[in-house]
Amino acid sequence: MKTWITPAVEELEIVETAQGKNIKPSFDELRVDANGNLWASFQS
Repeated sequence: MKTWITPAVEELEIVETAQGKNIKPSFDELRVDANGNLWASFQS
């Protein structure tokens, strides 16, 4: 029988993420789906 090794979790400590060149401070529509997830629509 194979012995499994417990994986280690490494924290990457990402301070900030990059955004595309079209930064949208506002959105057109905000809605919640049947699972409770929040969705926002932005202009193209």
